[in-house]
Amino acid sequence: MISHYNEHAKETSEYSYVTSFAMIDGYLKTGHSVIVEKMMRNGMHLDRMIEIAQANGAHATEIILWARKEFVLARAAERGYRKDSLLTPEKCERFWHEIDDLKAERPNAIVIDVEYLSPDKVVEKIRSAVSDTDRGF
Repeated sequence: MISHYNEHAKETSEYSYVTSFAMIDGYLKTGHSVIVEKMMRNGMHLDRMIEIAQANGAHATEIILWARKEFVLARAAERGYRKDSLLTPEKCERFWHEIDDLKAERPNAIVIDVEYLSPDKVVEKIRSAVSDTDRGF
């Protein structure tokens, strides 16, 4: 993160992706598997990660964790918004819409509706999706 990230949110976000791309490439070059646990709303970033995987002879599996907007907003409100937090109710709703749009744009992504799943069940479904899929992208 760069200093004064609150005032430089866009730059901070872009730098975090540049760093993520370099880390993914570096780890794959060592032969390790990589899991990118990050809320992504930009298909170009996902495409870049898949390109990096392919350049390293690795398989990529896209998984989108999803739930209804009302559920997501209620859960975020339940957790609370801190006074100086970057996450606001408005941003939370905007992010939901962006991810919902992304879901429609990513036909190879595995979408897991997490609304009625325990955290352990979500992990189980992710493990199953990663091990069972041979979607070569």
